[in-house]
Amino acid sequence: SVYRQPSNFTNGHTRDRQGRLISCEHGTRRVTRTEVDGLITVLADRFEGARLNSPNDVVVKSDGSIWFTDPTYGIMSD
Repeated sequence: SVYRQPSNFTNGHTRDRQGRLISCEHGTRRVTRTEVDGLITVLADRFEGARLNSPNDVVVKSDGSIWFTDPTYGIMSD
């Protein structure tokens, strides 16, 4: 079944310490969290004032901090 539509070309996924889904979205160039009620919370879409490139891989550290990669290749081509 469909879990989330539109997916915004999400790629990397993980769960936070509360079990919520953390996703890297290529299409919207952001990192989001899907709340228990299904709402989407934007966690990051900019760094030092500039838009993110293409968030790709994500992990939640034991202290709850969220680490993700942001390569440029997702926005440099189709």
